[in-house]
Amino acid sequence: MEKECKKEKIEFYAKTTLLSRGWTERSIDELLPPPKLVDNPHYKCAAPMQLWDKKIVHQKERTKKFKMYAEKKAKRSKAMQKVIEKKKDETIEIAECLDITVKRIDFNELRKLALLDKEIWYEVTGQYWRAPLVHFADEATITRWELNYIRHNLTNYDEELEKLRGRIGKDIAYCHYKDILMDKIYEVYPEFMQEEEQA
Repeated sequence: MEKECKKEKIEFYAKTTLLSRGWTERSIDELLPPPKLVDNPHYKCAAPMQLWDKKIVHQKERTKKFKMYAEKKAKRSKAMQKVIEKKKDETIEIAECLDITVKRIDFNELRKLALLDKEIWYEVTGQYWRAPLVHFADEATITRWELNYIRHNLTNYDEELEKLRGRIGKDIAYCHYKDILMDKIYEVYPEFMQEEEQA
């Protein structure tokens, strides 16, 4: 009895995979045949998925023309990475030079204002049942509210952060700036440092 011939399994690459392998839009158009179009299995309303035969892709990746495209892409990526790193460094430099001012008020008054601010916030956000419980919060929670109150009401924090908006590396710079700001707050309100030492 003759053995049944097994059908060769054809596997495919999606475009995102091709791009991660060093392909570019141009090299895909020039070196590969038109893709196979299949329905998107995750989103029926989405455009069909474009798939390329792995065997053909591997053959083309061994050609000089592909290697030339991949090398150019790698050089562009490296150059772009340098630009991004430079812009990140510039953003961090801006964060380090931001003008930080912290207003000092009576420490007991600060607590009253911080608690009142939290009560109002709960009411504005519809969490009415939490507002009366503010005054029963533990010391660590109240301290956190006090620091938040200082940061958003007694400093130029929010205004200075606008200088980082839209810049590359702003998230890293934000954390860096926040550390600098907290040091300044502790300098103006040494009571917080004393509380930490006593804890």
